[in-house]
Amino acid sequence: MAAPLILRYIWLADVIARAGRISFREIAAGWRVSSLSCGEELPLRTFHHHRKAIEELFDINIECDKSTHEYFIEDSEDLKKGALRNWLLNTFSVNNLLSESQKLRDRIMFEYIPSGQGYLAPIIEAMKEGVVMELKYQSFWATEAKGYTLEPYAVRIFKQRWYVIGRNCAINKVRIFALDRISELTKTNKKYSYPDSFNPDVYFHDCYGIINDDKTKVVEVVVKVSERSFLR
Repeated sequence: MAAPLILRYIWLADVIARAGRISFREIAAGWRVSSLSCGEELPLRTFHHHRKAIEELFDINIECDKSTHEYFIEDSEDLKKGALRNWLLNTFSVNNLLSESQKLRDRIMFEYIPSGQGYLAPIIEAMKEGVVMELKYQSFWATEAKGYTLEPYAVRIFKQRWYVIGRNCAINKVRIFALDRISELTKTNKKYSYPDSFNPDVYFHDCYGIINDDKTKVVEVVVKVSERSFLR
């Protein structure tokens, strides 16, 4: 079974980022022995399609030095500053390393991560395409799942859990949904425009984690401690 495209994109970006500069021949050789390849070769045409997709999805530009025919990440220093891009690359690097080291599986301990990551790729695709999603979601307090129509604005991970933030079309308000509580998700053909007034950083500025309560007033808390308190 072929690996999901988003994993292929992250693999490619990670390989080039770690190498600094690398030829297509070296990239193709690395892909050939990767667990994602399933024995398939990486055609040059497919490579260029992946380059374009990586730029559109992650704003990572893969350039080619025509004098050496080597590929590199443009503005690689800026790449290190991008929290989401850096997280994606680092996470995939670790996962790929572990998948290639199955003999060590009994010696590596993980923190439990709720299911739901499978919905991450279609949500990101819906954000990219600017299309509305239909989903079935069962909140922690509900006894059964309910249907929602959502304009996906952003995704966020908090304490090993993914969330999607967007406009609940039925009530015209921004709401947050945990991916592991979603039972069904489909993209529609209905388009929406991402509002200029919404900024994820601003939305969560005075929040802890993913809890946003616009009815609660923000209060500044001052904590006083002594040197002795730190020594205990």
